[in-house]
Amino acid sequence: MRQSVLISLLGVVALVSGCATKKYVRATEQPIQDKVDTATATNGKQDTEIAADEANIAKNAQAISATDERVAAADRRAGDAMTKANQVDQKTDKNAADIVALRGVVANIDDYKPVGDVTVLFPLNRATLSADDKAQLDMIASTTSNLKKFFVAVEGFTDKTGPADYNLQLSQRRADAVVVYLASQKSVPFYQIRTVGLGAEQPVDPGNNRAARAKNRRVEVKVFSADQASAHAVMLSAESAAGKYPVQTIETMAAICVEAEKSEQSELDKDFLDRTFTRIDQSIAMGALFTAYHLGAKAIVALTESGSTALWMSRHSTHVPIFALTPRVGSERAMAIYRNVTSLHLDTSTDRDTALQQALETVVSKGYASHGDMVVLTVGEPMGQAGGTNTLKIVRVGEPY
Repeated sequence: MRQSVLISLLGVVALVSGCATKKYVRATEQPIQDKVDTATATNGKQDTEIAADEANIAKNAQAISATDERVAAADRRAGDAMTKANQVDQKTDKNAADIVALRGVVANIDDYKPVGDVTVLFPLNRATLSADDKAQLDMIASTTSNLKKFFVAVEGFTDKTGPADYNLQLSQRRADAVVVYLASQKSVPFYQIRTVGLGAEQPVDPGNNRAARAKNRRVEVKVFSADQASAHAVMLSAESAAGKYPVQTIETMAAICVEAEKSEQSELDKDFLDRTFTRIDQSIAMGALFTAYHLGAKAIVALTESGSTALWMSRHSTHVPIFALTPRVGSERAMAIYRNVTSLHLDTSTDRDTALQQALETVVSKGYASHGDMVVLTVGEPMGQAGGTNTLKIVRVGEPY
């Protein structure tokens, strides 16, 4: 019985004790749980904020990347702009240099006067030079040999046949053909040549027939110089040529010219100082002048095709008569007005010795030289080529050579 009571009491005590412990645990655990919940809520909020911050960071990173791309693009545009600016500067510098170069050639355009011109005609739709065309250009090129201040204007033209753009290109090709020949074959400085193709503009004959069209298919070559003016001949015009006393007028003019030339002093040595000759035929012509002058030769005899050798010689006063012999009628006529030059016709010959013998016989037969006179000869080998003078000989009339 006592034991039963004791056990019952112990059970009650245990039960009471157990309830008290649970209440204690609950009382103790609840604040902790609350703190845990609070901490969890705080962590959740922080996680949300962190996620928001990460989203903002990602957004900012994208914005920064886009900004970097815009900056890079701006840098590229700035670089391109700088490159274009440099190109513009370079082009400006080149244009300025071209202008300086042009001004060096043409210091004052009003000082430049025409000293020679030639017109080269072309077949339909052609832009190549014939042998006769080159002979004409040889003549015009020779006018530049002793000039210091000059330029050459080359203008190409066509007739009105065909489209305008085709005619413009064809006229330029014709002008270019002339420029290439003058620069490469005649040593005319390229930088002193001005060229343009004008198509069917500025026709010399406005007609619409075959003859008019042939005249308009052309290249006009003009030489302008600012050197001191000189003349090969004096021409009568207007009332002086058609007045009541034409013969007396000519006689008076001729007498004045002869006396004027007698008083002129030769400055050949001075003319040759600091001069550079770029062509063989020009060098031979100048060498013949110098040799004849200092050796006291009776005459200079030049065998020539185009007449350029005689033209070079005529520009220097030596008081040694020049006799130019050519098989070409056109060259003979042109040389008739060259100063101190007597032009004579020579039968066509491909043999040098035969041609030289014929030339000497012609000069002697006309009374220009006699037996024993010293004569300076110039000739080109092979013969028959314009601009081919490459030989100088000193002979005495009547003696073998």
